[in-house]
Amino acid sequence: MSEKIFIDGLITPFYQELDLNYRNTFLRGQIYWTHVCYTTEHLELWRPVNSDDTRTWAREFAIAPAGADAFDRSTPLYTPKLEINEELIVVRAKRRPVVLISPVPQEIETDLVRRGAPVYKNICVVAPLHRIFDPNTGRPKFSEDFITRARLMEFPQFMFIPKHSGGLISDSILRLDSIQYVFQPLLQATRLSLSDDAINILQSQIEFFLNGRRGDLYRGLREDLLNQDKVSTSRL
Repeated sequence: MSEKIFIDGLITPFYQELDLNYRNTFLRGQIYWTHVCYTTEHLELWRPVNSDDTRTWAREFAIAPAGADAFDRSTPLYTPKLEINEELIVVRAKRRPVVLISPVPQEIETDLVRRGAPVYKNICVVAPLHRIFDPNTGRPKFSEDFITRARLMEFPQFMFIPKHSGGLISDSILRLDSIQYVFQPLLQATRLSLSDDAINILQSQIEFFLNGRRGDLYRGLREDLLNQDKVSTSRL
C-alpha cells in the first residue's frame, strides 16, 4: 500500500513571505499575533462589592456567577459606565498566532443617528492557531488519531497547519469553531502568510463550515484524501 498523502503534503508551498510593506497590507491568509479569548461555558460576572451611596460608582469588584438578574440590573453604573442591560464578564485570554480571515471592510459613508449605534468599526475577523505539541514538554495536546484525521481534512471546523521552516509557526490546528473579531490595531503583523493554494482551500472550507454546503474545493480534496486511491493535485 502506498504511503498516505495529507493536506500538508499536497499543498506545496504551504506558506509565502510578504513584501516589506507587510505591516500595512492586512491580506486574507496573513498571520498575526493577538490575544484570543477563551470560550466561557459557565458565565461569570464582575459585580461591584464596594460602591458609593447612590450605587452608581464603584472601583472594587468581585467574581460572581451569573444569576437571574444577569444583564437586567436595577441600577446603572456611571463609573465605570455600565447600563442596566450590560455586564462586565469574566474572560481569560491568551496570546496566539491567528490567520486573518477577513480584513476591515471599506468604511461606509452614511449619516449617523444621534446617540445611535456606529456603522463602521475598525475590526477584522481572525481564526486562532492552537499548537499540537506543548512547547515546554513536547507532549502532544491532541491524540495521534485526531491529528491524522485533521491532516486528512475530515473535520470542517479544523484545518491542520504544518510548522514553518523558519520556526514562526509550530504544527497547529486552525480552529474555525473559534473565529473571533479583533480591532485591527491589536494585530501584530508577521511577514508570513498562507500560500495562495492554502488560502483558496481555507476559504472553501470556511464556506462549507459556515453554511454546510458548497465549499466545492474543500469537499473535493477531503474526499480525495479520505479515499487515497483518488488523490490528485488537479483541484488546486
